[in-house]
Amino acid sequence: MVMGTPRLSGSEPVAGEQVYQRALALLTRRDHSAAELERKLSARGFTPEAIGEVLGRLTGQGFIDDRRFAGRFTESSLRSGRYVGKRLILELQRRGISRQIADEAVAEASAEQGESRVLAALLAKRFSSFDPSTASLQEQRRVFAYLQRKGFSIAAIRGGLSGVDEDE
Repeated sequence: MVMGTPRLSGSEPVAGEQVYQRALALLTRRDHSAAELERKLSARGFTPEAIGEVLGRLTGQGFIDDRRFAGRFTESSLRSGRYVGKRLILELQRRGISRQIADEAVAEASAEQGESRVLAALLAKRFSSFDPSTASLQEQRRVFAYLQRKGFSIAAIRGGLSGVDEDE
């Protein structure tokens, strides 16, 4: 039981307060989508009714916002080179973000950062000594496959490995 929560046997407000406190604890660690938070609270054994009520309350208070979550997740993913393009959209959907919101967040962030700039930064950081003109075919394939798994388009990868900027 959460400290400071009143103990009333079988009382629904206490259960609701427990769900609320647990949700706040999760949100203090990092931003979550509504679906992520719902999954985590369900795994703790809270009732769907209590979870729904708390999610509505948190949304009304501005603590849960799927658009904000998608924007932050997208910015972070692009900045780190963790996910881009279609892979980023799939990761957002896996976290419970609708396809429409995911598409909007990725389009907005990609317009600001550009796929080729993200690719160049990732290549410089992760493969600083890689030179496609002198690398073996096996090494080229390894780097190409790594970049594809991150979600980069084939055109951007080819351009990035040849030094051509596909965004221009």
